[in-house]
Amino acid sequence: MRRIVGLYDTDHETIDIKKILADEYAFIIEDVSDETTTQPPHYDISGKLDSFQQKQDDFNKMLLKQLDEQQKYIEELIKSKNENTDELKQLTSHEEKRIERLEQIMAERKVSRILEEEALELWREKSEEERLIKEGWFRKREDTDKRDCFVKKYVDDRFEEYLKKEFDIE
Repeated sequence: MRRIVGLYDTDHETIDIKKILADEYAFIIEDVSDETTTQPPHYDISGKLDSFQQKQDDFNKMLLKQLDEQQKYIEELIKSKNENTDELKQLTSHEEKRIERLEQIMAERKVSRILEEEALELWREKSEEERLIKEGWFRKREDTDKRDCFVKKYVDDRFEEYLKKEFDIE
């Protein structure tokens, strides 16, 4: 390049420079065309566009396939989770029923015990003639059949009312 710049600096013409360089160097510089264009060289754009479109289509198909697989996987997970949730609800509901039933039995027993204690207290307040029966000349004993019947009747008459109070139902 320095040689070419130097030749131009010494006021040589382009044709003379070509001859000098051709003599000095082993390669030949040929002018194929003296035309200068402002347009870029022509490329086969349609072929490249078709190739790009094909690659894009392949990529899109692969992407859609992966999305379908992921969607199926997510649907299976949701289905599995729903089944597990249903099973858990059934277990929870069964356990809740058992607990509720136990609480109900305990409340009934509590009400029965309270009513029996009240009935026995009322029984003790009754006169001796009503509570006791004579056995022989000097001996008296409590009429247990009459007492048990009194307690049972007292509990039966008031059970529903006390149970409603226990469960705050009115």
